[in-house]
Amino acid sequence: MDLSDRPAVLAMQDTHFQTSEGSILLKEVSVTFRARSLTAIVGHNGSGKSTALKMLAGLNKPSGGTVTLDGENIASFGTREFAKNVAYLAQDPGDGADYTVEELVALGRYPWHGPFGRLQDHDKQAIERAIALTGLESLRQRAVHTLSGGERQRAWIAVTLAQQAPCLLLDEPISALDLAHQYEILLLLAELSKQDGLCIIAVLHDINLAARFADQIVALKNGHLIADASPQTIMQPNILRDIFGIDMLVQPHPTNGHPVALANV
Repeated sequence: MDLSDRPAVLAMQDTHFQTSEGSILLKEVSVTFRARSLTAIVGHNGSGKSTALKMLAGLNKPSGGTVTLDGENIASFGTREFAKNVAYLAQDPGDGADYTVEELVALGRYPWHGPFGRLQDHDKQAIERAIALTGLESLRQRAVHTLSGGERQRAWIAVTLAQQAPCLLLDEPISALDLAHQYEILLLLAELSKQDGLCIIAVLHDINLAARFADQIVALKNGHLIADASPQTIMQPNILRDIFGIDMLVQPHPTNGHPVALANV
């Protein structure tokens, strides 16, 4: 699938990241993330996936190179202005303190009205849509800390949707979900990327889910960019071996034809 006709939203150009202790976590990575697309970032543990996502979110300052939003260096944006454009969900966002689900989701509107602003009708509509999209209507008055891990994760995803930013950054958004909800959330993200014109970037561990739902797969290994291509291109035994370091078989799914990778060990 050719994404080159879609507008570039976020981009890393020769981006390098080194910790204060001297460890190099990313090495001159250049990749472009586009609107109306779901991009999966994959790789083994310690490959630099979360580091890259935090750099795109403005949480890690590049040691070299640049990160841009609509062609502008993200360092030039104020905090609230950047949050209107980029929503970030951490791998472990917390237990939600004493908020109800509805109150937690309402936090997604903070960039638009500040800490003391009243919720307007458009804010309430955004909150209602986020709750409905994530299937949380029956849980809206529950305290977040009383939810199961999967329910809590859906509540945090709803926060990012309520933010109504054109770019969503999600670090392992389905890790706490059962298989049915993993499919539901990834299908939702794939549909929203097209329907709302979003640029969605998600760190995923399951290469088969990445290949099933993503338009673009970015693969990292030891801080290096190994591949940046469509799922059809990535799902080849030689490329998967380069990414994950093991031999894998690739065959079409018996019902939908999507490529499925199996460890050949």
